[in-house]
Amino acid sequence: MKIFNEHVSHPDLSFRYLRFQNSEAGQWHRHPQIELTWIESGNGVRFIGDSATAFVAGDMVLLGPNLPHIWLSVGDTDEAGLSATVLQLPADFFERTGWPELKQIQHVIDRAALGLQINGECYQRVCELLATMRHISNLHRLPVLLDVFASIHDHLPQLNTIATSRGATDSGTEDNSRIQKVLDWIQANIEGELRVEDAAAIACVTPAAFSRFFRRETGKTYVKYIRAVRCSAACLRLKKTDRPIALIAQECGFANLSNFNRQFLDEVGVTPTQYRNGSAHSR
Repeated sequence: MKIFNEHVSHPDLSFRYLRFQNSEAGQWHRHPQIELTWIESGNGVRFIGDSATAFVAGDMVLLGPNLPHIWLSVGDTDEAGLSATVLQLPADFFERTGWPELKQIQHVIDRAALGLQINGECYQRVCELLATMRHISNLHRLPVLLDVFASIHDHLPQLNTIATSRGATDSGTEDNSRIQKVLDWIQANIEGELRVEDAAAIACVTPAAFSRFFRRETGKTYVKYIRAVRCSAACLRLKKTDRPIALIAQECGFANLSNFNRQFLDEVGVTPTQYRNGSAHSR
């Protein structure tokens, strides 16, 4: 996919605190700033470098500079769209202060080069701090920002890296259009078989060449991407409905219940039953 180089400008602020709602797909993009994103509501698939993973409400990640990323919503029109809190700041933000104590934060920036999943005790603490920022001025947000990154630093050994590489490279307009048609087709036919041959026909490439094309454009294999999309669709149904889990598995294109349970656990980090009961942040 074409990677959009986003220009982030905030001349009157040392960092940006944003809260937004977005029902659009957005663009596969990157920027020199580091970014902390907390998804407060929404479900879908997130691309970070070469990682394509189902996300659910509560997902929180820290992204290093120039790491390509995008969040894509999954679900019915009235359920799609994201509500998120985002912090963006220069990669050398803490170095600029000249304060020796803040040199330790560089370990956080280095670890976030391929993305960090914020979870466990760190997740709870950072959620509290981000919520506090809603009600205070830009001046008073500065010490809270320091507390956010100090908390992440203190929990670094428990945090997992998200991607294994920066993933897909820039591609031309034609390839971008073709891969978007494939992704749209996948979203619209999540209950179906989603055969490689059909996807290849949509992309106007041979089945033999499709796997290379898809991985080059998304940084993920077709099979792994399909699993992420299906698990994300299942997350939405588990959260918003009381339909039997076996029926949800069928609606999301899984061959049988045992296959669904195994793939959901691997993708989301908890079983479908645990997720429905509120254990979405166990990973």
